[in-house]
Amino acid sequence: MYEAEEPRITSVLIDTVSGPILFINVYMPTNYGDDHSLEQYVDCLCKLQAIIVDVDAAHVFIAGDFNCDTNSRFYHELCNFMTDNGLLMCDKSRLNNVYTYVSDNGCNCSWIDHILSTASLDRLITCMTVLEDVIVSDHKPVSCYLQCSVVAWQRVWNIAVGFLIGQHVMTAHVIITKCI
Repeated sequence: MYEAEEPRITSVLIDTVSGPILFINVYMPTNYGDDHSLEQYVDCLCKLQAIIVDVDAAHVFIAGDFNCDTNSRFYHELCNFMTDNGLLMCDKSRLNNVYTYVSDNGCNCSWIDHILSTASLDRLITCMTVLEDVIVSDHKPVSCYLQCSVVAWQRVWNIAVGFLIGQHVMTAHVIITKCI
């Protein structure tokens, strides 16, 4: 596990046949409409980029609460981050008309939880869905299946990698096709 001095970021590096995969879970700052929240958001993106550069993994997979939908003032910063790091927003290309956040009063909903990955990992995602029936907070978990072969991981064939930050759960089911 890569140790970042940022409580909003958790990461783990898994060695696979096609190279190491850096799995990162994030809980990005909330948009309060002020300059301070934008500065915090950009700072967190910079810390994410530093982890990606420092670890230098072949593949990157980031899932979590990005607190950003396409109408957010954070969206431009997130798009720049994805471009700078060669990442795709996997959920936007697979899901339509979904929401991942519902306000406590039930009147507002938005799509602010996302999965980003390098193009090489995006091709290995076999299924993605929002888990409508799972209630763990005011967010609905986004789940995906990633098919890959892990290098010598004690002969384990099916591994579910889950991240929990605060009350936000994001799951990525890693389906092991071959263990060498």
